[in-house]
Amino acid sequence: MILNIFGEFWKSITDFFSEEGGGFTRLIYTGIAIVAGIIISLIVSFIFRANVRANHPFRKRQITINKLIRGLAKAILGVVLIFIIFGIWGVDLGPIIAGAGVIGLAISLGAQNAIRDLVVGISMILDNVLDVGDMVEIRDFKGTVEEVGIRSTKVKNFKGELAIFNNGTIDKVINFSRNPTLAVVTATVAYGSNLTKVIEIFNKELATLVELFPDIVTQAPQVLGVSNLGTHGVDLMITFEALPQQHFAAERAVRKMIKETCDKYEIEIPLPQIVVTNK
Repeated sequence: MILNIFGEFWKSITDFFSEEGGGFTRLIYTGIAIVAGIIISLIVSFIFRANVRANHPFRKRQITINKLIRGLAKAILGVVLIFIIFGIWGVDLGPIIAGAGVIGLAISLGAQNAIRDLVVGISMILDNVLDVGDMVEIRDFKGTVEEVGIRSTKVKNFKGELAIFNNGTIDKVINFSRNPTLAVVTATVAYGSNLTKVIEIFNKELATLVELFPDIVTQAPQVLGVSNLGTHGVDLMITFEALPQQHFAAERAVRKMIKETCDKYEIEIPLPQIVVTNK
């Protein structure tokens, strides 16, 4: 019985490969179609990568659009390849194409979220909401945009944590990379300090920050005045403009310069104090 089963199985294999214009030829054509599809996909990817110029003023925009188009092109190529393979194996595509409308309706009803993600993703690209490399905040998560896909957007923060948002759920985007950022630093001095003199010294010393960090700071820091009378000292608010995504580095540089200025001019930096009254 086992020999009969094995014999029938072997006969079916030999019939498959010996059939004129049949299985073996179709396998060859299928392999050729798959290889051709892979080659076309690699060529498309190479063309779009080569199109991105290193010093182009809209390089991030190019990368974002190229990734989106490459994803759409690969999806279309995959569908075409499937139809070609069906045709090679003699599958009648007429009923499939005729039923595409019904299938599409069923899919649209069952996959409304996926369609919404697709539409919102394309809309974000066309409206220039964000690009790859932008510093953004989405749903209280702040980081750099790694990828903008047709269905999802990937954002990575400074800790290396990667957040993936479905495009349909993104209702608000704060983009820190489009305009200069207003940085705010607070400097605390002792109550016994001459505030007029201290403000004058800070404005003079911090004015050199633009020359020291021209690739970060676009406007010299200015002391706006007293922002708070704290328990340990007087808080002075200092504001200035920094380039997009550079305000954190600029704030660190200003704090360092404030400490050096206080040491240079012997401006007292207050420490926590407790006043004890003996009645």
